[in-house]
This record gives sequence, C-alpha cells and structure tokens, in this order.
Amino acid sequence: MPDAVHPMHTRALIRHACVRVIRDFPDVKALMDGRVWPDRSEHWLADELPACGVYTLSEQTLESDISPDPEERRIDLAIEILARLTTSVDDALDALCLAVEKAMRIDAVGIAMGAIADAARIEAGLAPLAPVRVDGALRHTADVLLRMELQSTEIGIAVEGDREIGVAVLTYALEYRRAYPLLVLPDFLLAASGWDVMPADGRIDMVSKTVFTPGANGVPPTTTPDTSTPQQTGIPDAILDHLDEALRDAPEDES
Repeated sequence: MPDAVHPMHTRALIRHACVRVIRDFPDVKALMDGRVWPDRSEHWLADELPACGVYTLSEQTLESDISPDPEERRIDLAIEILARLTTSVDDALDALCLAVEKAMRIDAVGIAMGAIADAARIEAGLAPLAPVRVDGALRHTADVLLRMELQSTEIGIAVEGDREIGVAVLTYALEYRRAYPLLVLPDFLLAASGWDVMPADGRIDMVSKTVFTPGANGVPPTTTPDTSTPQQTGIPDAILDHLDEALRDAPEDES
C-alpha cells in the first residue's frame, strides 16, 4: 500500500534510501564501486565482488497508548555483503562492514528519503513536498524515521554451486511513523463558550465569543463582531442563530 505522501510503501522508501546512502558513501564507493542493490538477489548475480544487497526481513506495528494511534512501525533491515573467499576474507568483510556502519546515519537516511520521495512524486505527476518543523528543526515530510540501531552482524561462508563466498549480514532495526496527508482545512473562524451561572437553570447566562477574519491566519482576531452576515464567515446558520439567541439573553464577557 503506498504511503499517504509519496507513491511507495514507507519501508520501500527506507530501503532505497539506505541503498543510496551506502552506495554513495566514499569508503563504500572505493570498495564496492556502486555494486549495492535494493533487493535480496541482485548482488548474488554480480559478476564482480564485493557486492551488497539491502532488503527487509520483517515489519511490526508498535503498540501505543497515544490516542489517536500514531501508527508507529519497526522494520528489521538486512544489509548483506558478499566478498570473494580468500585467505584474508575476514579482514575484507570487517572492512566492508565498517564502511557500511559509517555510512548508515539516521540523518543521512532521512535526507535520502526526502530526495527519493520527491523524485517519485514528480514522476507520478505530483508536486514535491514542503519541509516541516520538528523539534525546532526543518525536516522533509517524507523523513518519518524515529530511531535506527544496528542490532547484529553475522559472518560466515555461503556455498553457491562450485564457488564459496564470504558473507556478512548487518541487521538494523528502524522505527518510523506512518506519514499522513497534509490536510488543507478551512480557516478556524469561531470560538465561543457559554456559562450557566449558579444556581443552574439550564439557560446560558454569559457568552464569550471570538470570530477570526477569514483567510487572515495569524492576524489578531476581531472580538464580538457583527454576526448578522453568516455568508461572510462560513459559520453554519444554526450555530449563529443559537449564539444570537444566547447573546440577546445574556451579558457578554469582553475579557
């Protein structure tokens, strides 16, 4: 299922972003010469080693006590590195793992997610996404990563036909929050509250009302304006009628 803000699943976006970050990192580029793919098979077909494949092992939805559910998920991502079997294969694999670990930074993956998402949106005929401010810093809307951690590294030898290959698999846990569409909502036009002053009799005794100027977000509101022209405010007639009736019968709080 495509995500709400770009035309691919978020775990696919994360996987492709990791490939871009690993492939373009100088140390990896010097060792692998661009032989990094976003799947579990291509690197096994490579004519030359070392090579690397990045693929998803699993995905889980995380439990949350927040309402509404933020829909946070965790994916386990495998980065599988292949090297020719020589007497120094362990040193070669360790050097390749070190280069990948240095490349895999959460900020770099987030930036790559934004670039890939924008390219995919443009290809689909959609506009690029604007950045959003998170914890005081601007981030791309598609950068929904929360945490990233290297969980384990497994090293061994694989036999394929008549050849043996050195293999190292780095498993990363990445947590992210599903992105939702950036909604364009109508202007917030009216704030009103009423009080039934003791002793309570079921009648509104005092009303406080603030109407905001349509289309003027951020402009100081107008307090207690004329509500006789609902077509100018967009406020439903029934609400205005109820407020007018309450205002006629109750003193108004100007504070």
